Amino acid sequence: MKDQDTIYIIGAGAIGKALAVFLKLKNKKVIIIRGSVDDNSNITEDIEVEISSSKTLTATIEVSTASNFSTLDGIILFTNKSFGNYQLSQALSSKCQNSPVVILQNGLDVEQPFIDNGFSQIYRTVIFASSQPVAPNKFRFKPVEPSPIGIIKGDTHTQEMIARELTSHYFEFISVQNILPLIWTKTIVNCVFNSVCPLLETDNGIFHRDENALHIATGVIAMAD
Repeated sequence: MKDQDTIYIIGAGAIGKALAVFLKLKNKKVIIIRGSVDDNSNITEDIEVEISSSKTLTATIEVSTASNFSTLDGIILFTNKSFGNYQLSQALSSKCQNSPVVILQNGLDVEQPFIDNGFSQIYRTVIFASSQPVAPNKFRFKPVEPSPIGIIKGDTHTQEMIARELTSHYFEFISVQNILPLIWTKTIVNCVFNSVCPLLETDNGIFHRDENALHIATGVIAMAD
């Protein structure tokens, strides 16, 4: 990847916008492409990411739509909701050419639409971090540990390049040989968290704050194993 190449982030959600800020502050050229809208709009947004009670990062990010680009030449990150993958993979397959795509989504087989639509380089990431909106265009980001990147279709050289390009001091990525066990583990964990949190009427940060809640979640996950 050349220094002037762009990192495209498909999806304007909490993870995508936080990642855009971190990359922009690394002097990367970053463009967010709205996954659910394609109306030729092109704007800039000032996005804030709170990384601690005393530190907030801010960057101005270009936000566009797919119609404004004939090709997407660089790294393409999919942070949109996975139910939109089939439609997006159809719409973008001719624009991506040989650019690597990285799927930053939870769930099983979310990469299948990209395989079906002929993408030549496909990588999957399991996100070990949380990002939540706290105000318009302001997010609270908490890393847990480096997020692994695995190969669906591609090569280890590109995989390692992607990990280097995406990694920042605030959001780290690492290459792994086999991503599938981690995908299953994260899917099980999310099922548990998404069940326990509504019962407790709280957010998933409860597992860091409350030892009893963590004990319940750990027990349920152990039974699933």
